[in-house]
Amino acid sequence: MARRICSAVVSFLAAGGILLAAAPDYALKVKYDRTGRSYWISADSFSNSVASLSFRYPNPDVESKVKELVAKPADTIFRRRFPSGSGPWKVTVEIQDKKGERCVKEVEVARPENPVRPPAPNNLVLVGHTGYEESHDLMRDILKDDLCNLLVGWHSASKMLPEKLPDDIREKWVHAVKERKLWSMSIYSGDGAKTQGRLVDIFGKRYLGNNAGEYASFMYQGREQCRIPMGVDLALARDRFVNRYMADAGFGWISRFPWVFSTCGAALSCYELAGGIDFICNEQWAIGAQNLAHTTAEARGAARKWGPEYWCAWNAHEWQTTAIPYHVDQKYDSCFVGFLQEYVCGTSMMVLESGAQGTQAWQYTPGFPGQPAKERAKEGYDGYVAKRYRDVVKRFYDWVKANPRADGTPETKIAMALGNLDAYLGEYGGFTVWSQHDNAATNAALWKYGAPEKTQAMLEDIFFPRPKDLVAPFRNGWIAGTPYGQVDVMHIDEDSAASDLRRYDLVVYGGWNTMVPHVRDVLERYVNEGGTLVMSRPELTTRVDRDFVNYSDGDLMPPFGFLPPEGKAGEYVEKRFGKGRYFLFTARGFPSATKEGRDAYVALVRKLAAGVKQTVRVASDEPDSVDAITYAVYSDRVYFLNMDTRRERRFRYELGGAWHDIALAPCGIRAISIP
Repeated sequence: MARRICSAVVSFLAAGGILLAAAPDYALKVKYDRTGRSYWISADSFSNSVASLSFRYPNPDVESKVKELVAKPADTIFRRRFPSGSGPWKVTVEIQDKKGERCVKEVEVARPENPVRPPAPNNLVLVGHTGYEESHDLMRDILKDDLCNLLVGWHSASKMLPEKLPDDIREKWVHAVKERKLWSMSIYSGDGAKTQGRLVDIFGKRYLGNNAGEYASFMYQGREQCRIPMGVDLALARDRFVNRYMADAGFGWISRFPWVFSTCGAALSCYELAGGIDFICNEQWAIGAQNLAHTTAEARGAARKWGPEYWCAWNAHEWQTTAIPYHVDQKYDSCFVGFLQEYVCGTSMMVLESGAQGTQAWQYTPGFPGQPAKERAKEGYDGYVAKRYRDVVKRFYDWVKANPRADGTPETKIAMALGNLDAYLGEYGGFTVWSQHDNAATNAALWKYGAPEKTQAMLEDIFFPRPKDLVAPFRNGWIAGTPYGQVDVMHIDEDSAASDLRRYDLVVYGGWNTMVPHVRDVLERYVNEGGTLVMSRPELTTRVDRDFVNYSDGDLMPPFGFLPPEGKAGEYVEKRFGKGRYFLFTARGFPSATKEGRDAYVALVRKLAAGVKQTVRVASDEPDSVDAITYAVYSDRVYFLNMDTRRERRFRYELGGAWHDIALAPCGIRAISIP
């Protein structure tokens, strides 16, 4: 079989003084996201000629003994995370065409010299309202009552331009923008260069650009909304979503805005950051990502993996809490305590999506007793609902101003693993994996959410429990405590490094994982260095067809080569490797599949989590009290927050070897100094 060595410009092979015919001009295109996280190498320009591609690339984990890895993607775009450092690095691409000839090319990749950085320090908290249509009333009250420090314009940030304001407040607005250091941005669509120029003139570097909105939300939508090929396996579904779908958004928006944010109703920001979005603004209270604590933990874990540690929250409270009537206090207290939790957990920007200018979800939300639907629809800026929502944001913003957040981000000693090729949205439900509706139509048992996602949901409930009575008498589907302190959701895949896991004493798997040599290597080094790892037998599979039923031991790739015999439901083995421990549930199925499996899994995870040495621990004699408490440890203080909107919670906390009693009122928050 012929083999040609190709240069980037001219391809030739000289032998014995004879110049052979030039090989085809395989022009590989290279690009990188502007934060310097990933690089892309594309063979799309000659995809019709390609039979297969092979990439030898630098290991993203520079500490590994294996310095280069090889990938053979099914797609003609290849993406990987940059190793630490500035580069450049070489990627060797071997192209086999449909004539059977091979060509080898070397491509140089390097981080951008001036990567995009966060717009503000992590502890500078931005609190935002969203303006729809003309926002003069809202802007007037921002001036009069100091409601917030960020105004987001739906479709256009031009709502914040002085030219659009009445004469009597135009001058005051320009003055307030400068004196109060107000920020602005848009969501969806955004503005052209001329308007952006005017925004920069007024807001300077406090003009944030655009939030792309729910670009990634097809992952929980129907087939007709999907823009991803059907009938593909897990690997190709992931690659198409990250390397093409999200990359199209990221690279498409990049040239137009100083920063690009993204909001999605799925707790899968790890894939959005990999695909080129600058900073994540996870939707809270959402269809998939209902659990506020879990959704924030996923954004934080993704930001920590990909860097820098900066993440935001988009609060779709009015739209997503339609089961709570407009006229009850629980509606607004839950919104307030949600803002406080985001603050405690390290979120740097928090925006209220709707409600401040009137009702949008009125047709789904009960109003006042006996209130006709048409009256709910007419609730406008001066109505009860809008006033209550503005009061919530005002109350929170005043608290933020009076209580500057600690430097840095919270301590986390535990990680809930999101496995390689997993697409757990952050909520168990009737979803289709990677929106592969054609696969689900022929094999719902594997491609609809099932045992892997049920186990991940069990793990979510352990680390982020949602007591039912926090908005009593209404069902609580959103507000969660953190009884084991802050826990990250950490995605572990081909882009991971052992350093991503080093802060965690305990890493627990729950859902799907396709094991590959690189992931196995990262996990082995994590355990050898002293970490504790929990997995189950089907999470060792190498399969990409989602078949967690008809697999054999030959499909498994166990860490350390350790594969005990298949056991009964609920059975697990413990093995020490290096300085750490490895726990493996040995049953064929996921722990959620049987009562014995569920009971044993929950008991082990709770025992291990309770045994992690934390700076602060909490306990209570009252049933479920600690499940209603969110707490986070920073370098100089610990924040305690009662997530219960209805009643006081009493508990104890341990700090410095001593136990202290504490009581928090409904939605109560307290900061305690760490000596």
